[in-house]
Amino acid sequence: MVTLTDLDAARSEAMVALADIDAIYAASRIEGEPASEAKAARDAASALVAAQDKVIAELQGQLAP
Repeated sequence: MVTLTDLDAARSEAMVALADIDAIYAASRIEGEPASEAKAARDAASALVAAQDKVIAELQGQLAP
């Protein structure tokens, strides 16, 4: 269970980073600035969070009675 807690904490950190990237992306779009780099970072961070979600769900499934 400690490992799942650690994984969940890492996921939370990734979500904070994703929120920061979303804010940068939104600000760029609002200001009419190019946002392709922010979008690429946002897509990569989203993929990372999705992968973390998948691993956590699989491990929780293995621990379920």
